[in-house]
Amino acid sequence: MPLLCISLLVLLLLPQTLSCEGKWPAEDVKSNMVIVQTHLNDTWENITASLSKNCSNLKHKFPNCTPDIRGQVSDNSLSLRDKVVETIHNLTCSMTKLGLSQTEKLSKAVLNPIRCPCGKSAKIQRRRKRRNEHHKTTRKLCKAKAILSSVTQCYEILNSLMAT
Repeated sequence: MPLLCISLLVLLLLPQTLSCEGKWPAEDVKSNMVIVQTHLNDTWENITASLSKNCSNLKHKFPNCTPDIRGQVSDNSLSLRDKVVETIHNLTCSMTKLGLSQTEKLSKAVLNPIRCPCGKSAKIQRRRKRRNEHHKTTRKLCKAKAILSSVTQCYEILNSLMAT
């Protein structure tokens, strides 16, 4: 009987402990901003150097942290700061799933203080190399560049929110 009670208790409490929604320690995120900013700059330079052409013809839409988020935050939901951190987390997970070596350090630097791993495994499966592999890499790099732009904007907003 006690074993059954423990099993039921674990089943009830486990989903709450595995969800990371709204449980971001602001102090950890704030103290890690300098490290993340360094990785953002390094990654931006690395991706820009890897791209041989401009990404202007490829339009990538990612969530951003512009003031329109303020309208989405209600009294009973996440605070504005938590909403920005949630957007940073989602963008970082999107960037991780691209599987680019240029973004690995940045992804780890962002996800460690948030203490919330990405939902699904971002492992890249080995595939046969094809002729258009270079074009896929270029698209991924352009996508990563767009994500970096959004993450940089989010960190700037988060920095101003932490200062107040």
